[in-house]
Amino acid sequence: MIIITRDEADRIRACLESVSGLADEILVFDAASSDGTVDICREYTDKVFVTADWPGWGAQKQRALGKATCEWVLRIDADERVSEELRAEIETLMSRKHVEETAFRIRWSTYVFGRYLTHGECGVGHLHLFRREGASFTSVVHEEIAPAPGSIGHLEGRLLHHAHRDYHHLLEKLADYACYAAGEAARSGKRGSVPKAFVRARWRFFKVYILRGGFLDGWRGLVLARVYSQYVFNKHAALWAESYPSQPAEGLSADVDGRRLREGRVPDGQADLRELNPALSSVPAAWRRNNHQRDVVEAGSDRIWP
Repeated sequence: MIIITRDEADRIRACLESVSGLADEILVFDAASSDGTVDICREYTDKVFVTADWPGWGAQKQRALGKATCEWVLRIDADERVSEELRAEIETLMSRKHVEETAFRIRWSTYVFGRYLTHGECGVGHLHLFRREGASFTSVVHEEIAPAPGSIGHLEGRLLHHAHRDYHHLLEKLADYACYAAGEAARSGKRGSVPKAFVRARWRFFKVYILRGGFLDGWRGLVLARVYSQYVFNKHAALWAESYPSQPAEGLSADVDGRRLREGRVPDGQADLRELNPALSSVPAAWRRNNHQRDVVEAGSDRIWP
């Protein structure tokens, strides 16, 4: 089994417990965690490698794959756990003398909003179990395995996916993914557009909520479908934004309102929120804390919330 980690002390133990005794070798590649993740991993395996850099999800998993020695590899993330049904299915599969397939797709059961969801994005199987020889990882974001040539099988057991610590973590995680994906696309020469962002976002909602049965998960499925469609919009909008410089060209003039705001003034008749609520100037710095905790700015909160 291969797994990559970074500051996953609150989730990694449950992950490793779920594969204890199932995998002949467990390889962990950790990106300089500072919360005790490495110590926990070393309770389960002596093959823990700490890297000083972060090359991206796909490249880091490729590093782990390069250290693997077993014929079959199960790749999971720190927020995933092997269910009892999936464990029994894998054990039965590995006991066979001959396995024709070169890789197997496994679906998620994602725990979110107090319940495991099984439709929408969860109903899509991903390649998690594969033959090591001839396989490699692709992409930086949402990395996929390129298996050796051959047939692809499907397992019925599910991975229990605890992807989101809370709603804030859900939004933050997808925002990070969107920006990483946009950067990767920009480096490959792709260009984005605002109309495309709207169209792709609407299509993603329809696909997740209707075609993939997200509506069967009730209100939770509706919220997730909307969040995933926003992720797609952000990804394409971020790619569009990559076409523009982050700083204005020398000599570029702003409009009247823009110039006033830049000089610390506002249009006539409008109050400066920084004067009404000095705490606003510190919101960006105070908004994020360790483990995705947030400070709440009490004074003038009605002016922050639209």
